[in-house]
Amino acid sequence: MRLHQFLKDRFRLCKSEVQDFNHNHNVMVNGIPDKWLSYILKPNDVITVYDIIKDEKVYLLFNKPVGVTCTNDRNVENNIRDFLNYEKRIFPVGRLDKDSCGLLILTNDGKVFNQILDSKNHIEKEYLLRVDHPINNIFLNLMARGVPILGKVTKPCKMEYVSPCEFKITLHEGMNRQIRRMCKFFGYKVKSLQRIRIGNLYLNDIEEGSFRELSINEIDKLLEFNNKQ
Repeated sequence: MRLHQFLKDRFRLCKSEVQDFNHNHNVMVNGIPDKWLSYILKPNDVITVYDIIKDEKVYLLFNKPVGVTCTNDRNVENNIRDFLNYEKRIFPVGRLDKDSCGLLILTNDGKVFNQILDSKNHIEKEYLLRVDHPINNIFLNLMARGVPILGKVTKPCKMEYVSPCEFKITLHEGMNRQIRRMCKFFGYKVKSLQRIRIGNLYLNDIEEGSFRELSINEIDKLLEFNNKQ
């Protein structure tokens, strides 16, 4: 393992943080500064790190209401940064469009951010929908196989009947307004869309507009579980 990878794993750094990590020669291997962090570590090497100044990692699970936009740009009305008014700068992992609600992870941890978004990790996102007229088994089966939108066919997904106008859908990908576009292809208009699960994390009792802190163990379990799929 090279030194830069060791630092990423040990201190939960994203790529940009690692690049800034050694500007002041604050990492030493066996008493010698390593400017490029490219040294290949051996079992008996002694790694010394000085003056780590790094924001405490934050992980929030937020029940986003309809009308809040997933951006930190304060020029956008009802942006998520002003809505939460959180003391640290955090970013939403993925998006829920303005007209959708439900579960959203926010963090300042670039490593976790990238891992959750990476489709190779097969992290499931489950949604509850209500549409404008009754569904049937043909619709559910065709949606589950994949739908041509935005010049490509969506990946197979899980569909579950709930009521005549309601169903659940579980995806591993997140194309722009994907579910709404999939429904529109079959002539359905989405009346409400709520994300109820991300991996092993559920909406449960988080009230609309509220959030709770997520433990590192919950994040690790989320990534570990889905990397085994």
